[in-house]
Amino acid sequence: LADRLTVENVRLRDIEIEDANLRSLLNFRQSNPNLVMRGGQIVGRVVGRDPNFLKYLVIDLGSNQGIAAGMPVMSDVGLVGRIIEVNASSSKVLLITDPNSAVNVIVQGSRVLGVLQGVDGSNPVVNYLTQDAVISPGDIVLTSGLGESLPKGLVIGQILSVRRRDYEMFQQAEVRPTVNFGRLELVLVITDFGSTANRPPPAR
Repeated sequence: LADRLTVENVRLRDIEIEDANLRSLLNFRQSNPNLVMRGGQIVGRVVGRDPNFLKYLVIDLGSNQGIAAGMPVMSDVGLVGRIIEVNASSSKVLLITDPNSAVNVIVQGSRVLGVLQGVDGSNPVVNYLTQDAVISPGDIVLTSGLGESLPKGLVIGQILSVRRRDYEMFQQAEVRPTVNFGRLELVLVITDFGSTANRPPPAR
């Protein structure tokens, strides 16, 4: 009897944690109505992942649920990545930490534009920041919406450090993502955020 009670308590605790995660995603959805103007957001479970936790995830949603390549994937705290492969009941998500990922971004304070690039074994960096821009650790990095491949204003992370050299054309900034990729269990797939007719394919 004691063993059964222990197992039941563990199961109930797991349900409580998952319920809290679902509530966080629901709150994110309700506070971002602009992302579902003509579509919806679908909750998916992470069912597989790259051993390094930094390149890709597999979720339990696919073409049967209306998922398509290029769709953004979110957690309740920030951008996770984009769908790059779709099967009938599962999809592969390229994370923003993968070196093959490139995301158009804007630094919130200075409004300077750049491109977020994943780095093997480290935090992603923002490249192509103009030399005259004032950028500081702690500044928030958001999606810029340029190219229409991602909605504008999705949180990516905070700047950790800035590298600026007079002889180089651009500055570079290291970014700490808001998402803890190693602990992701539930994600949102944004199926529509505006006109998709001219949306380019995702960066590979």
